[in-house]
Amino acid sequence: MSLTVSLSSDLDRLSDKCILPQSILTAALESHPSLPHPLVFRLHASEHSILVGVKEFTAPEGEILVPQAVFDRLGDVTVHVELADVPKATFLQLKPRHFYPHITNWKYYLESFVSKSYTVLTKKQKFGVYDAVAKMDVELQVEDANEVLVVVVDTDIELDVVPLNDIMAAQQLAHNQNLSYLENIPEVVWDAPIKLEPFNQVQIPAIHRLDLRKLTAKSYIHLTTQEDIYNVDLLAGLDRFVTLENFSWCTMAQDPMGRKYIEIDKNSDSVANYMLKHTDDTNCWVYVVPFAWEHASTVQLSISTDAPVHQAEQTQASNSSDIQCTNCLKYIDSSKFSLHEAFCRRHNVRCSCSEVFPQSIPSTHWHCDLCESGIHGNSSLFKFKHDKLFHGGPYVCEQCEDDGSYDNFISLVQNHKASECGAKLHECIFCHVVVPQGVASYEEKFNNLTHHESQCGNKTVECFECGKVVKSKDMASHMKIHYLNKMQSAAEEVGRCTNVNCVNIFGQGPLNGANTVASNELGLCDGCFGSLYAQVHDPTHIKLQNRLERKYVMQLTKGCGNTWCENVECGNHRKWDIRLALDHIKELLGDIVVPQLPINEKQKSQHNDNGDNNSKQSDINTKHYESSNQNMTPKHNRMWFCLNASVAARRVLYDKIMSEGIYTLNMILKALAGNSDETNVRGWLQTHSV
Repeated sequence: MSLTVSLSSDLDRLSDKCILPQSILTAALESHPSLPHPLVFRLHASEHSILVGVKEFTAPEGEILVPQAVFDRLGDVTVHVELADVPKATFLQLKPRHFYPHITNWKYYLESFVSKSYTVLTKKQKFGVYDAVAKMDVELQVEDANEVLVVVVDTDIELDVVPLNDIMAAQQLAHNQNLSYLENIPEVVWDAPIKLEPFNQVQIPAIHRLDLRKLTAKSYIHLTTQEDIYNVDLLAGLDRFVTLENFSWCTMAQDPMGRKYIEIDKNSDSVANYMLKHTDDTNCWVYVVPFAWEHASTVQLSISTDAPVHQAEQTQASNSSDIQCTNCLKYIDSSKFSLHEAFCRRHNVRCSCSEVFPQSIPSTHWHCDLCESGIHGNSSLFKFKHDKLFHGGPYVCEQCEDDGSYDNFISLVQNHKASECGAKLHECIFCHVVVPQGVASYEEKFNNLTHHESQCGNKTVECFECGKVVKSKDMASHMKIHYLNKMQSAAEEVGRCTNVNCVNIFGQGPLNGANTVASNELGLCDGCFGSLYAQVHDPTHIKLQNRLERKYVMQLTKGCGNTWCENVECGNHRKWDIRLALDHIKELLGDIVVPQLPINEKQKSQHNDNGDNNSKQSDINTKHYESSNQNMTPKHNRMWFCLNASVAARRVLYDKIMSEGIYTLNMILKALAGNSDETNVRGWLQTHSV
């Protein structure tokens, strides 16, 4: 099918993704029942052909809309379009054509931009991407790939970036070393002196960080200096890109107060959302940057939990004999007032703002005629800052399309540039590239994501626990489901075999769980109940009692003969006399409450008839007698039977893990179900335990 090439200004200038008419998709579906993904089309011109991707099928019929990069290669011609089958890239080697100091991690950078702008790349192809942060084109060249033509969309690529030459490699290394301070920002050392140079004379600001989780609900960070307070200020923000145009807190409006501090409220929306977003991170940082304006200065940072107290000026006499001077407005003792008044009127001058100066009002003293609050000061720097911050409007954002106007510069930054502005730089939590955050929708704000993170988070990854493919932005919720399932599994009580030596659970289910319904009325696992099983009619349980007595007699008088046996009721340790063994068996059978054995019912009747609670036998069965009317289940039984080798090995491992006190009884029993290998058991516990 032939189409006319037209340049589209709506498409990214540096891209190969075009807009085709609907008829192209229809023809492709008719000729290819199963379409490849992504779709790649070959455009045949008179002299050459190129491969392009598809953005959408909304172009007018008979026309193909192409970006500038494709138009430059084809020109205003008619092309023949056909579907192409191109292998996906598994290896890609790229070379930057220039030194780009703002790019510190090429792998993350290219993963974020290349597949977004391009569908197909060719060996030795020169291409570029537009960097909105640096406002420049980043030019690259394909050095090598697994095929001559490769698709770079929806594929796992082993990416290799090589420098253009040794000089560029040295420049990149030196630049990365200069920026390493952003990766190793020191924590604040309170009350330690910090030497500052004017902010326009330093390349690396004095940036520090502190852990939000260690702060109280409200904390106050104070900036103090022994020099001019107007010359220093403090900025703070929730990311490491704190600048004069990106801060959440600042002290620049506090010059009239004579003291400078910022208040961090952990219950505020911005801080609470930030901490929620970084719940899984080890630390949650707030970054502070003290800086100087005109000359070098030394400052100190301190922290407190109490709000600063504003000192009020003296407006009344300290005692009844004081008299207020009409010149300096101070209260003077009446005995010294005449001398003070004569000296004060001759040497002091009071300004209309009530500030008193010796001899004359200095030229640096100023008043703001635009402020109703009567702001005044004695520093040209103070006046410069005040005019720029509050009277240098209009205060609008020139970096985005927002048409809102703000009252002052601080409001512009805090309420827009550092929060809502689409041009604000941030480090994506998924691709880890520093990019503009974009304008977030209501849904994205609800999910606590920026617009870029919402788009970048649509990439799928495989869950390492269940193998399910989920979106990156949904992985936190997906892992929370795993966590809740683990919590539920840990809280579920499993039916442990009533043989106190055994670590099996009812039914001997698979490693990740087991049937918790007992297959016999004694609550024994299949292995322990096997020798007691009999297909006979036994409504009174007398035959079951006989089998239990026979098993105990053999066990106590002869032993099991196994060297690994640790059963305290086994003749391996001490062979019992038959008469003593029979008496002891009555005690052992007294711990079987379900079903009711005839021997226990008989002893219960004797207990009720004579009320004799002094005998040893009666003491042992007291619990049984008192609980006979309660809703007893097989799990209340206790028996002491010997184990086979495999169960005995699991019992040893059970005792070892239980002694560590890390995992719960139920989780250990589940992990040991059918598994005696310590490595596998501990691996299961690490995966499935909370």
